[in-house]
Amino acid sequence: MKEGFLMWIPTLFSSLGANLSILFVNVGNSLSEVGIYFVALMIYNALSRIPSQVQSILFPVMSGYKISTDQILEKGLIFSLVLIMPFSAMVIGFPEIFLEIFGKNFVSGSNIVSLLASIIIIDTISVMIITSQLSKGKFKNYNLIVLPASITRITLYYFLVPMYGSIGAVESWIIGSTLGIFITIFIIRQQEIKIDWKKVSLIGIIPIAISFSLKITEIHFIIPLILIFILSNALYLKMKIIKREDILYILNIFSSEEKTEKRYKKIVRVLDKIRL
Repeated sequence: MKEGFLMWIPTLFSSLGANLSILFVNVGNSLSEVGIYFVALMIYNALSRIPSQVQSILFPVMSGYKISTDQILEKGLIFSLVLIMPFSAMVIGFPEIFLEIFGKNFVSGSNIVSLLASIIIIDTISVMIITSQLSKGKFKNYNLIVLPASITRITLYYFLVPMYGSIGAVESWIIGSTLGIFITIFIIRQQEIKIDWKKVSLIGIIPIAISFSLKITEIHFIIPLILIFILSNALYLKMKIIKREDILYILNIFSSEEKTEKRYKKIVRVLDKIRL
């Protein structure tokens, strides 16, 4: 009962922090700006659901392996970022491709979408660490991470949205997420949880660098999106950020043992041919 109450309050504020921005933007701004912000937020929400879905599958599966909770956290974080960051980089570098789906008028919201997509990495880190803390029964840490970030967002909406419109809402979101990640890092350091931050940084930097490089070449439509995904994962393997046994872990999450073995052998043959 006590734990449920402890989780109910930050969950409420988290929901308010995520949804009140639309109401604030709706006041005193044009309908077109409200529509652009809503679509931008929808794209962000679609991206942010990927790590949430991954961790909901990942933690139960990996708990079956003979590794500690902290090791599950580190592997889960790496796997989630490897899956999400190429997609995030696509949106950061080429937001107009996604916005044009809703109409050419929405392309003016490219900056908003890029800014929101840029914080996917820190939101993913927070989600994975919060899940790990909850699995250990550390509900107070959930409060310590979620409440300050959410309250900061809600407070800043009040000041920044009237001055800067939808950009103010995005700035409020970014500041809240940044505060959340600082608290998260402080908590895991207090618990002496080891995370390879160099590897985490590289997972984020590589696809974003590829995305901006392709942006300069002015290649349009679907080709840069495909290249970002292929080149990012090729470099992850080449730089040993993810190893072949990690691929086996990932395949085990999404398929049965028999199918996993067959798929893994096919992937290994391809990797041998391209020397990765």
